[in-house]
Amino acid sequence: MNDQTEKPKLGTRAPLGIKRTVETGKVKQSFSHGRSNTVVVEVKKRRILGKPGEAPEAPKTPEPEAAPQPEAKKPEPKPAAPAPKAKPSAADDFTSRKEMQTRLLREAEEARLASLEEARRREDRAKVEQTEEERRRAEENRKAEEDAAEAARLAAEEEARRAAEPAPAPAQPAPAAAVDEDERPRQRHGHGHAPAKRPEPARDAAALRRLGRRNTVTVIPNGVDVTPTSCWSARTREPTVLFTGILDYGPNTDAACFLARHVWPRVRDVRPDARLRIAGRRPPAAVRDLADAPFVTVHPDVDDMRTMLQQAWLAVAPMRRGSGVKNKVLEAWGAGRAVVMTPHAVNGLPIPPGHEALIAASASELAERILTLLEDPPHLKCLGETAHAFARAHLSWSGMSARVSELLSMASAAPK
Repeated sequence: MNDQTEKPKLGTRAPLGIKRTVETGKVKQSFSHGRSNTVVVEVKKRRILGKPGEAPEAPKTPEPEAAPQPEAKKPEPKPAAPAPKAKPSAADDFTSRKEMQTRLLREAEEARLASLEEARRREDRAKVEQTEEERRRAEENRKAEEDAAEAARLAAEEEARRAAEPAPAPAQPAPAAAVDEDERPRQRHGHGHAPAKRPEPARDAAALRRLGRRNTVTVIPNGVDVTPTSCWSARTREPTVLFTGILDYGPNTDAACFLARHVWPRVRDVRPDARLRIAGRRPPAAVRDLADAPFVTVHPDVDDMRTMLQQAWLAVAPMRRGSGVKNKVLEAWGAGRAVVMTPHAVNGLPIPPGHEALIAASASELAERILTLLEDPPHLKCLGETAHAFARAHLSWSGMSARVSELLSMASAAPK
């Protein structure tokens, strides 16, 4: 059924030519006999009413679509510029800073722990090395003590054997007796009764270097006060020979008695004008009695030994026993005086040039050396000046202190 045959809708009829849409809902119908009816409208329709006599419009036929034209090749778009980085917000910046701080703290803690571990390892190694060093030193000290005990035992045996020997007969004034006394030291040395020779400082240093396995031992000899000049003009008019020392010391007492009794008579036989002076502190009775001999003078407790040295022509050191460096020799060289001495007095001393010929062992040899020098004052003066220059260059206290300062500087600059 088309729109013309359809029944008209209930309600007011719409005017012709007006589009109308019936809304969905309920329509109430009332009849004349009093009844009513309710119709439910559920369909929406649109009806177009034309004018009378017009044909209805034909439905529009869709026009065929034109063939699509090929699209022109568009130019490739330029690469877009990188978008600017977004500025981090305050919250993000705070978070990143906190993470960085946490990471740095963690790395610092790890570095601290590693440093502590390395320090602990170094300390352990140092303790082990120190323990080994202490063990080695204890072993070396034990060996040194054993060696010292053995040396002391041998020295005690030698001293006991020497004490058991009969005392030498007193010297006789006759020349024949003097000759016999001259031979007595040779016989004692020949039979091995002389005290054992002490090691020299150079040999001591070599032994210490071997013991410590390090070349850190240096020998610094004893020093002496050196006079400004040799003062050769201050000597006495008569030929004077001087012996000095602490006179109550056994080796010095023995040397003074040996000099006055066995050496000096031989000198007096050739030079009756020669004088012998024995100067030093605390002379015992045996030394004071030597002044009874002609031209022998004993000077006890001298205040200034330099004056005695300057008045002497030469000095003597006829040592037959004892140990250590003989300061009497150094003092004579420092005052510009040559020294006639025994090999025992040379122990540990450097010898000035040309003074090797002044060393003698027996009484006759010592007297010969003294007479040779007294007969040649110019040569004696030259030897004194050589000794004075040698002492100034190698034995003065200023030179020794400079050497000690140099060693201390080297030690402080050495790596630990």
